[in-house]
Amino acid sequence: MKFCDVGELPDLGFAKALKELVIDGTFIDTIHFREGTKEQLETLSACKCERLKQIYEIDHLRSLSNLALDGAAIKTLPVSIGALGKLQRLSLRNCQELTEIPRSIGNLKELQFMDLSNTGVDELPNSAKHLDNLKVLKMEFTCIGKFPEAIQNLPKLEEIDFSRCWNLEIQMDCDLAGLSSLRVLKLSYTHISHLPESIRCLSNLQMLELRNCKELQVLPEFRSSVNIQR
Repeated sequence: MKFCDVGELPDLGFAKALKELVIDGTFIDTIHFREGTKEQLETLSACKCERLKQIYEIDHLRSLSNLALDGAAIKTLPVSIGALGKLQRLSLRNCQELTEIPRSIGNLKELQFMDLSNTGVDELPNSAKHLDNLKVLKMEFTCIGKFPEAIQNLPKLEEIDFSRCWNLEIQMDCDLAGLSSLRVLKLSYTHISHLPESIRCLSNLQMLELRNCKELQVLPEFRSSVNIQR
């Protein structure tokens, strides 16, 4: 159904074993599956669906591992997203009307990848501290104001992208030592004026992007193996 000229989902009740549904670029404005259907669905992609404003309860999509809604016009996510126990990838890139993430996101114990870039989200709920399997967090082009405390001890987080987050500030007492797996930290095109000393404790850090950080004058000393891009 990708880029088909359809305005609503057809009745797919017959496709009980459907594992992948791609409706990218369609004119669909709502997503609603009857309870008891699509329980084997693993991938749902509704990217570039610029009219998509409403997603109804999806807690019965127990097998869903990949949810991509890039560029949709949604303002909220259903609280029931926290019931998607197998979800590994959540991409909401360019959902500019989206302003917050529900607290239930902390229930996504298998989540490994989350992209909130170019959304209206300016903070993460405290429950994000329970995302123990999260490996990649992208929040480029958001209005996030400070380094989220909720993610500072996520043991498997390998990449953080806060590039072009103009409002971002990192407090000197911000403790990043708990990010023991962090390999890539992207802070380019931000107005940060300093980096906390705890950044030196990131023993697995391989790349630090600081391009066009004009207000950053002094850097802590890093191991020679860290690739610093300025």
